[in-house]
Amino acid sequence: MRIDLSILKLDNKHFHRPWLIKREGGEYRQHAHLKTQEDAERVRELILQGRKAPCRDYRIAMQRILTTEEYEQLDVKPRFHRPQRVYR
Repeated sequence: MRIDLSILKLDNKHFHRPWLIKREGGEYRQHAHLKTQEDAERVRELILQGRKAPCRDYRIAMQRILTTEEYEQLDVKPRFHRPQRVYR
């Protein structure tokens, strides 16, 4: 999936989520605010890899940035299944 995303830091010190990730060439509402730069970079990486996010904050940000059709096409990462331990 090829989407142009940019990450900006807002200068106002009173913002709870100062990092902004927005879709270049997208609508005004296609942006999300995140707490740290690492969160913003992680969301961008997940979108470019075509995977759904593991946590709620990332999922909400991805739903805001992508259209509903694009979000539904993302792959879900399979969860690790630990088989029951066998005691000898």
